[in-house]
Amino acid sequence: MDLKAIRDHLSKAELAIGQEHPLSARIKTVARNLTPGDRLWCDDALTAQNSLLAILADLEQLPKGLPPPVSPGGEGSAQRAETQVPLGVNEAIEQIGAAIELL
Repeated sequence: MDLKAIRDHLSKAELAIGQEHPLSARIKTVARNLTPGDRLWCDDALTAQNSLLAILADLEQLPKGLPPPVSPGGEGSAQRAETQVPLGVNEAIEQIGAAIELL
């Protein structure tokens, strides 16, 4: 198990979705669990894999597209902001998948 490569993938996933995304903190926690010397270090590949699979499932549940355009003055602009896929989600999914393969 190449911990550095796994942490690199997780770091890229975190950067892809942005630190403000709620799943970013969960990704960072898994990375810390796999970092020797960190106070959260647990060296437990099974727990890390389960956590990453849960994060991956949450990312895959995000909406995949935008709703139809709304006419000017319509009420749909707030809805559009809610359903838009955050930038980098697909990249984060790829990076987390790569990290899981290395576990």
